[in-house]
Amino acid sequence: MTASGFIRLMLISMFVEYYLHSAHAEPPKTEETLKGESIGVNTIPPKNWLFTASIEKISTNAYGVFGREIYFSDVDVMLTDLIRKNGGDFPLYYSTASEAPYEVIIQADTLYLDQRISWQGLKKLKILARRLISNKQELHLTAPSVCERIEINPEKRPGQPRYFCVWSFSPAMPGKTARSGKNGIPSCVIEIYVGSIEGEITIINQASDGIQGEEGRHGVRGVDAATQTKLPECILILSPLCIVPGLPGVRGQNGGDGQRAGRSGTGGTSKKLTLIAGRVSGMVKVIRTAGNGGEGAKMGIGAPGGKGGIGGCDVRCIHPVGFGSVEIVYMRYVCGSTIKSKDCTHRGPVGESGDWGRDGEDIYGPPQKGADGTLEASDLRIGNMKSWFSGENELLKLIYRRGEYSFLKNQTDEALDVFSFLMKVLEEGSSMHRRVIDLN
Repeated sequence: MTASGFIRLMLISMFVEYYLHSAHAEPPKTEETLKGESIGVNTIPPKNWLFTASIEKISTNAYGVFGREIYFSDVDVMLTDLIRKNGGDFPLYYSTASEAPYEVIIQADTLYLDQRISWQGLKKLKILARRLISNKQELHLTAPSVCERIEINPEKRPGQPRYFCVWSFSPAMPGKTARSGKNGIPSCVIEIYVGSIEGEITIINQASDGIQGEEGRHGVRGVDAATQTKLPECILILSPLCIVPGLPGVRGQNGGDGQRAGRSGTGGTSKKLTLIAGRVSGMVKVIRTAGNGGEGAKMGIGAPGGKGGIGGCDVRCIHPVGFGSVEIVYMRYVCGSTIKSKDCTHRGPVGESGDWGRDGEDIYGPPQKGADGTLEASDLRIGNMKSWFSGENELLKLIYRRGEYSFLKNQTDEALDVFSFLMKVLEEGSSMHRRVIDLN
């Protein structure tokens, strides 16, 4: 092959490698939009501290907020404080769990998405509300990053991270199998059931990436052979000097093969998102992203063989005495069978070196990237709310009282909106259903 042909082949190979890498650079991703009626800019009213709800711990790692008017900004502050009060934190990193720990349930008459919310570490978020209002805000939920191990920051200075995520493996003992990389953590399960959505909302739900497996161990260098110490025998030697050359050196040990790399972790799954609204005045955009699989770890490299040993010493054999020392037939001297002395300044040839070990790629193939995460189906639609609010009696009572309050304050439009929602979700013939009919 000519030099220009070789360069051309190398460029093509580099392009193909880049293309294949780029093709796997982006994890599975989907974007869906739920559009409704056009709407102007929504104005979120100032907070009414009379109606500010508190957050409660309802079970291990599960928190609930229940109230008439709830602002996401309040929930953000309260949730962070309560988790830390219980000795936890929103986990930016995880090293052991297969999923994020926390669940949050928000139940409200009216829920305001009044600022960008970024939560990392929710396993599930469930929202039940009559109204969800946003002024072009974003709800960004991210799974924790996966680490090989987490190290606590001993300094704990203000502004410094409390934890450090270490992605690489600690050196393992020789001869141990390379460890697999951890899988990415699934995204948050989101369930939103609301009577109406007003304004523009962007929901981003993102799983985390898997991490790379441990690189394969390199082969161990072959052991060098020892010096040949065995002496040759003084058998029939056709040599006038009666010198027997030393034995060849021992062959060096073969080099060890490169070992298989650990399996790289798979990307986290983008979990199902359910958003069902009775009506939409504006738009909801949902972006869901699965995690990337960990990059393929390098296979081990074969090691060189050991060096051959030094040859053995020459020996000088006894020269026979008398007439028998001459072989008329061969016209050569014949030495006897007893060693007279050895000469270590002259030795036999050096032994052969051991073979190189095989590279791991030659045995197991090239590094394998971990599988990207998958996208579970989503349910994003305008539909009937009745089944989702069935059994939520405390929330329905709260919404009913909101209607009564609005009615007594002569806020006719608000009261009618509340009672119209209740008529759609209440069981016909129930006591509350009859009271709403009587009020109308």
